Amino acid sequence: MDESTLASDKIMESSDVEALDTSINESVLRRNVDPVTLGMWIKMRLAKGDISLSQYAKRIGRAKSVLSEWISMTDLTPEMQIEVKAGTVLFSDAVKVVRLHLPPETEIALAREAREGDREAYLNTLNRLLSVRGKRVSLTGLQVIRIPWGTDSREYSALKQFADSEGILISEYCHRVLTQHIQSQMGWITHARRF
Repeated sequence: MDESTLASDKIMESSDVEALDTSINESVLRRNVDPVTLGMWIKMRLAKGDISLSQYAKRIGRAKSVLSEWISMTDLTPEMQIEVKAGTVLFSDAVKVVRLHLPPETEIALAREAREGDREAYLNTLNRLLSVRGKRVSLTGLQVIRIPWGTDSREYSALKQFADSEGILISEYCHRVLTQHIQSQMGWITHARRF
């Protein structure tokens, strides 16, 4: 192979990467692409090997954890992916399903229930699976804080807006705010003790 062929291949590969980057960036900004497709694109982009997940997350202005969750959608069975793409299974539920590491036949049955059954029956099955599996994967020392706002409350909307503006999950934003508040209070207590 001569140098001109190598150069043109490199240019073609470079323009393919740039086109993929542009497509992903536009889709993330517009929020018009389902999480399964985004996961496939990001996985394909990272397979090029010239950038890490952390670097790519910074490049597109999203938290690394969000990209990881999108990529995890590619681990779902094709049947579950179809339901996530269709919106029958919410992205947040799909993330839970991935973390359960269900046998394919169980995941397929859950996808079928989401598609054919009512939402309540599907959620009951998912919650039952979570309660059974959750006992095995709970972390020692993990504390869960529940905030009794509905997702349609003003407080929740404001919290979501703050988290989105920083490109992170609500849970990450809450953790950061709570940690900063505790640290500021600890500093005040330490300062007060000096007097």
